Amino acid sequence: MKRKKWWIVLIALLLVVLLGAGGYHVYRFPDTFRSLSDKSADEKEVGSLVEQMREKEDKKVLVAYFSYSGTTKGVADAISERTGADLFEIKTQKEYSNVYTESNSEIRKNEKPELVDTVENPETYDIVFVGYPKMEYGISLCI
Repeated sequence: MKRKKWWIVLIALLLVVLLGAGGYHVYRFPDTFRSLSDKSADEKEVGSLVEQMREKEDKKVLVAYFSYSGTTKGVADAISERTGADLFEIKTQKEYSNVYTESNSEIRKNEKPELVDTVENPETYDIVFVGYPKMEYGISLCI
């Protein structure tokens, strides 16, 4: 009888540990259980777009970016410098105290943060680069 109780206790503890690990995984990687469609252009479309860009002499280019640590800002600055693009920093109304946990919370709740400003007349741009940090399988800012 004692052996049976120990097995029950052992199985119960194992279940608690497995459920805890699963719950942590859902918290840490919230996008794992979201189905996001990939609307990326295939190679043929990219090739066509590159040719169109080469044919155009006066391209109006925009680089819009969100940067928490400054890394994405550096890349955005470099692209803007090399292409002569307009630069637009995406800023949230409320600053993040911890971008990882707060943005994860936004992703889980399917919330979008309020932005300070938006790009005026985005349709006037021929090419738009959008840069944002990517944190462990999740987008840090849902725009």
